[in-house]
Formats: sequence, structure tokens, C-alpha cells
Amino acid sequence: MIITKKRLLALWLAITMLCLFPAMALANDNYVNQAHAIDTLTPQQIRNLLGSLNEGETSRDIVRFALMRLGDPYSKAKRGQGDYVDCSYFARWCYQKAGVSYYKASSAAEQAIYCVNNDLCISYSNLEPGDLIFWAFKENGRFKNISHVGIYSGDGYVIDASSSLGMVVYRPVFGVDSIVVCARPYTEPEM
Repeated sequence: MIITKKRLLALWLAITMLCLFPAMALANDNYVNQAHAIDTLTPQQIRNLLGSLNEGETSRDIVRFALMRLGDPYSKAKRGQGDYVDCSYFARWCYQKAGVSYYKASSAAEQAIYCVNNDLCISYSNLEPGDLIFWAFKENGRFKNISHVGIYSGDGYVIDASSSLGMVVYRPVFGVDSIVVCARPYTEPEM
């Protein structure tokens, strides 16, 4: 196995979480699963994931661009500089790389407002790869108290820029009770 910087960072993060916050890490499998998923997502697994999506569709391109950023560092202050991303920058970047040029909202809450105002929302049960999931974990005064956004990649997994893990991760959808909006903004709104 080749040890890359991303794999070392994922391993370091998993060990740090277990050492600093053992009760939280053990009570919340996501901390272990998130780092493990990054460490074990091989090029073949990525090909298999993309192979299950229809070639030439925008949704496939969104997921493909999201997978290209796995392990990139999280920083709200440095987002857009080098490889740094935060959750909303990451989602917008993936959409714009996939050719969705009208999707320009800069924060997760603004992205959700755009989706709601343009009737692009869907139910959780209708999620498809490339769709967006928005979470609200506590009151923050923003639209629907939204504080996080991720890209659904199919089969119950999401790709997101995680502030708690400090990087872009591929993991099972988490915090289902905190999901407040699901949307498909790569379907251009009717004008």
C-alpha cells in the first residue's frame, strides 16, 4: 500500500479523535468510519461508484468532481486558496466544474434558499447521486438554521467537506434527524 499525505492525515485524524475524544468517537461511529472510508477508497472503488452512474449526466460529473477532492483540507478562512475548501465552497465548486454555472450561492444557507426559491427541493427518500443534503445541528440564525451541506453520492453515502475531520470525506449519510433540506439544483430552474 502506498502511503499518501491524504492517507496519513486520515489516519492521524482517526487516532487523534480516539485519543482526545474517546467517548464521542466510540459513541459516534462516523468519526472512525469517515477516516476509514478515505483510507480504503481505492481507484477501483471510485471507478465502481462512477460506473453505477449514467455516463454523460451532470449528476455523474458532480460526484466525479467531488471524489477528486477527497482528503483536501477544510478551512473556512482559506476556502478557495490552494486545495482548501469548506462545505459550501466544495459543493459550489463541484457543481460549477460539472457545468452548472447558474449555481453561485456562497454559503450553505444561501444555497438552500436558492433551492427552495426555485422549487428544486426533493424528499430524502428521492435522493439521487449529485443531489445536495443540508443539515441544521443547532440554532444559528441562518435560513432554517442550516450549517452544513454535502453531496449525495448514492447508496446511502455522502461526500462533504467536514470541519470536524478537517477534510473532504466520503461517508455514510449522518445526522438524518438534522437534515432540513434535500435538493437537486443541477436541474436548471424554469425562468
